[in-house]
Amino acid sequence: MALFGAAVFSAALVAAGPAGAATTTWYVNKGATCSDTASGAGTATLPFCTISKGVAVAQAGQTVLVSSGTYQETVTFPRSGLPGSPITLTTAPNANVTVTNPSLGSYGIKGSSRSYVTVNGFNVGPTDVNGIYFSGGTDNPYNYNGIGYDGRPAEPSPLTFAYSLRSAKWVTVNPSTPDPTMDHRGLVVMPEGLVIIGGMEKGQQVTGRVTIVPKLAKGQASK
Repeated sequence: MALFGAAVFSAALVAAGPAGAATTTWYVNKGATCSDTASGAGTATLPFCTISKGVAVAQAGQTVLVSSGTYQETVTFPRSGLPGSPITLTTAPNANVTVTNPSLGSYGIKGSSRSYVTVNGFNVGPTDVNGIYFSGGTDNPYNYNGIGYDGRPAEPSPLTFAYSLRSAKWVTVNPSTPDPTMDHRGLVVMPEGLVIIGGMEKGQQVTGRVTIVPKLAKGQASK
């Protein structure tokens, strides 16, 4: 069983398009004139509005290509691909795509008991707070003053990551956390993101700043 807390799938349905040609790629672009219900939708000229629609019609060997935007939905992958003919969900070239579901414990994308599915290039929003989160820290163990036991100043890492209790996997939450700190006074998980309270900045400067780190993970997932 594969459960994707956030990601996007692509697929294609072998069906006649407007010109009667077989469809191999379904297009999704909420920023353009789009429709999930119009006859002939899902093309580059009349894309779907939601990823869910693209995934719903995609069949083995097809691709769902998603343009830039934030898609607030739960995408449920309804079927598997086939050996040598996976269903591929991917972002368009140079696109910045985020899939988010603000409901606690919900999935951005769900692919339960699916196989031969490829997901690539999506940002995943705050969909799963059931995990253990880590932010900042350093690879140089240090004393109370921020100076490492080797005599070198310790520096906070910009990496924020988590262990998902649902999938039993490590995931990157944010590889470039703004203004990283170590030795926080608090780390609170909220639907809006991770709230980091205080800590020690680069240069051993103590701060009381409160930073909100969006729970976004640029992710690739495949099975």
